[in-house]
Amino acid sequence: MQAEINEQMSKTNPWLSFTIRDKETMYVAEKEKGPDSFSKLVKYFETHQKLIRKVQDLRIFHFKHPIDYVLHFTHVQTISFMGRSQLRLPDLHALTSLQTLYVNQQTKPFDLTNIETIQNLSELRIGDFSFGKPVEISSLNALTGCKALRKLILVNVKLPDDQLNILSEMQLDELYVHNKKYRDKIEQLNQDD
Repeated sequence: MQAEINEQMSKTNPWLSFTIRDKETMYVAEKEKGPDSFSKLVKYFETHQKLIRKVQDLRIFHFKHPIDYVLHFTHVQTISFMGRSQLRLPDLHALTSLQTLYVNQQTKPFDLTNIETIQNLSELRIGDFSFGKPVEISSLNALTGCKALRKLILVNVKLPDDQLNILSEMQLDELYVHNKKYRDKIEQLNQDD
């Protein structure tokens, strides 16, 4: 099953939509308006755990609130974040089924803190896949704690130049860095070893 959460939290007309569906059936399609729409969403998660546990693919758009509520999705395998707000990951060690994380279109620097708490993270994709403003990653240090990570895709990103050695030292099956500038530097680091 797939769930989507879309926040539009403007000052004048805030609303939030939430859907759960599979290939053929729409199980939930809710739209809440007003400043208390987020608290209603969290309450829904708390009272409908049987359905929430069936979600394997979670997509979150334009998040403004803290995203701790993802911890209700205990069997999720893939989470996609797309939004203009700054993403701060909570401790995600409880999401033992989580294997894939997509982070797209962040207009503020993305801090990878707590990414290492995703015990079974095997695939990570970060970037602005619409090729707008590059996603700035403030530090790569947390990636060293991602022991299960096998595939890392970085597209239209701004990386800390002094930490590119972290990428070259990781034991990955696939590392793709779209930005030629970074690819060349990582290749040079690999040749120096």
